[in-house]
Amino acid sequence: MPAGTRLVTLCLATFAACTGGGGTDPDPVDVDGGTTPTPDAADPGKDGGPSTDASPDAPPMVEELPPLGDGVGTLSGASVAGRIDGIRGIARFSNPVNVVSDGAGGVVVCDFDNHSLRRVDADGAASSPFTLPATFARPFGIVRSGDTLYVQTDRSTTGTPTGALWRITLSTGTATLVRDNVGRYRGLALLSDGRLVGAEYQQHVVSILDPSTGVATVLAGAAGQAGMLDATGAAARFDMPYDVVVLPGDEIVVADFGNDLLRKVSLDGSVVTYASGFTTPQGLALGAGGTIYVSDPEAGVVKAVASGGGAVTTVAGTGTRGYLDAENPLEAQLFGLEGLDVSADGAYLYVADGSGGEDLPYHRVRRLTIAP
Repeated sequence: MPAGTRLVTLCLATFAACTGGGGTDPDPVDVDGGTTPTPDAADPGKDGGPSTDASPDAPPMVEELPPLGDGVGTLSGASVAGRIDGIRGIARFSNPVNVVSDGAGGVVVCDFDNHSLRRVDADGAASSPFTLPATFARPFGIVRSGDTLYVQTDRSTTGTPTGALWRITLSTGTATLVRDNVGRYRGLALLSDGRLVGAEYQQHVVSILDPSTGVATVLAGAAGQAGMLDATGAAARFDMPYDVVVLPGDEIVVADFGNDLLRKVSLDGSVVTYASGFTTPQGLALGAGGTIYVSDPEAGVVKAVASGGGAVTTVAGTGTRGYLDAENPLEAQLFGLEGLDVSADGAYLYVADGSGGEDLPYHRVRRLTIAP
């Protein structure tokens, strides 16, 4: 346990009723293998693992956290998995894998192993304001367009690992299925005309999706054909493209996980290499001035790429995976490091720092100060 953080058992009946179940079921169809202890970093295709919820009759654990300040801090969550709404230190998640700014100072969290979306305010308090059907399972890809969230779940509504696309209204919390069996678009971003662009890591393609129907049209890459080739349309190759951001002019930057690169795709389908210097680039977020923030989970760091694919620098993490908050972000430790997003005011980078789908003590949303 890092210095400055300890677990204290409190008999708080107020919170005991909030404990709930998370976790996942075995997936005999979608087996991606991997023998390392951190499969989502070595093989991001593996789904989440078992929940580590405490017994519903047990008192909740309060994780005492230092006040949020500059550097890297824990916004919400704890070492223990669970599903508890409450203030910072009480709130629990089970393998959070992605985040998106809610436009009002907080974030929406893809709580993967709880099959849920959660909302976390600027003070770290978590709530569950969304009405989600039982068929909503394993949320990962997420993007916001005004009052609307578009969310990709790894499961279809029939439980197959073929994905679904959902539309969720932030103000009401209601969820509507857009399309079933859409694929595994774990990276989603918004084009200027309202269409979605998605990275389908299992099929190695980047596609344009119609937000009203969920119909996907491949922009670059060839379905089922991994590789590395800068070319146009179906001639281009990616290897597990994982996340996307959209630059001004609708140029798309892709985290090409298997090739350890960022690639740039234009709307005519042409693909070029944008930046190198990564181990496993996974999550992307666009910051001020065109800076792109990149989660690199196997390296245990967050990197920043200057506008235009310029200098690549480490902005958080020691390079040793783990958990440690620190005022100096280069002294902090992070573990799961999947989805990222920048706060509405540009001051913070939020990071989904989960367990990588294993029974490990990492179930947090972290916050990195990126602007004074």
